[in-house]
Amino acid sequence: MIKIHTIDGKKAIQQFFLLAACIIILYVAIKTLFLSSPRIHSYSEQSNILFQTLEQHVTIDTYKQVLTQAIPPLQTVQPQAPLQGIVATLVKTMSNIDIKDIRTIIGTAVPFVQYTHAYPIRDMETMAELSVDLRPSTKLPVSTHINPQDVYFHEDETTHVEDHSISMITSMSREQMQDIKFLQRHLYTFNGAMALTPSDLPIEELLQKKLTTDLSGKKPKILIFHSHSQEAFVDSRTNKKEDQIIGVGQTLVDILQKKYSIAVLHHTGEYDIVNGKLQRGVAYQRIEPAVRKILRDNPSIEVAIDIHRDGVNEDIRLVTEIDGKPTAKIMYFNGICKQMKDGKLVPIEGFYNPYINENLAFSLQMQLMTNALYPSLARKIYIKEYRYSLHMLPKSLLIEVGAQTNTVQEAKNAMEPLAKVLVEVLKN
Repeated sequence: MIKIHTIDGKKAIQQFFLLAACIIILYVAIKTLFLSSPRIHSYSEQSNILFQTLEQHVTIDTYKQVLTQAIPPLQTVQPQAPLQGIVATLVKTMSNIDIKDIRTIIGTAVPFVQYTHAYPIRDMETMAELSVDLRPSTKLPVSTHINPQDVYFHEDETTHVEDHSISMITSMSREQMQDIKFLQRHLYTFNGAMALTPSDLPIEELLQKKLTTDLSGKKPKILIFHSHSQEAFVDSRTNKKEDQIIGVGQTLVDILQKKYSIAVLHHTGEYDIVNGKLQRGVAYQRIEPAVRKILRDNPSIEVAIDIHRDGVNEDIRLVTEIDGKPTAKIMYFNGICKQMKDGKLVPIEGFYNPYINENLAFSLQMQLMTNALYPSLARKIYIKEYRYSLHMLPKSLLIEVGAQTNTVQEAKNAMEPLAKVLVEVLKN
């Protein structure tokens, strides 16, 4: 027996129009997001402002107008029912998009927006970081070429092609301290179009800040932690902490304790893993309560170091030779809680760090000491807008050790000279 299947023409046409409606709704929402919404200048705004702004533009009337003009037959599907109810119900049934909730619309096109349901975005720093995990993960080939320049990106997924040559300066005249161009050539890299002034970098004042620390005693003096615990290297073994940045931090801990008899606390908590998935965008806000608790429970701690590894182009190798060993280059990193607005660098509302100058003094004095002891080890200090983990203790450092193209051993080899530099700065 031959079965003949018939097609309900009217139903097929209705489904076609509804599918087209979904596509148009998504297009309008995305276009509104990127072309119509006013620019949000304050980085302290809650993420809800983004969605509130969209909702002000993409209302149910917008959907109705677009649908009725673009697909007139849709009005005849159920003349007695309001178009709003029809569209909302059918679109949600077909695509899990709730046209009353702009998050579901944008989340379909931009997946990282969906993370905000579980972890609200507190600031633009975190919002920028959320996108980093969308980059495809590839194992990068190792080049033997040593290049003094690299391509830098941190947690905003943007790759900046800039000069990151080694800084070798060890002293400056007073005039040079006031010369921003001189500082950029020899000491600092500013993110993007940041235009710092001598008041933002009061070099003479930073050099005069006393960082002397009593490193004796059995109670911990230094805290080492890793906001991004899963950062690994070109030859890291899967799920081996000793091959990740945590293992590099432990190498530094061992050297400080065994060679210099300094009590160190190493916090190895993982804050960039959520439900088994890598989510670096929430790491800074998730790690802060734990670090603050450690500092409360251990008031003897005077130094906090957040150790990372950088990310560079696959043909870049940040390697030098120290004491006959291939050694990953390091980079001191500062967030200054300021952004460019109308051509000027202004504070970011809601980003409070009472220790910005202390942070800057620490990284500067570390840089100059590194240059004096190991002239090829340190890249220029990188300055970016945000705050990161530097606002919980005056003597806070964020250090990038090598990059994903370095080997584990190269990164660990950098800990011996880094330990010596740290001790010299804190003792003198």
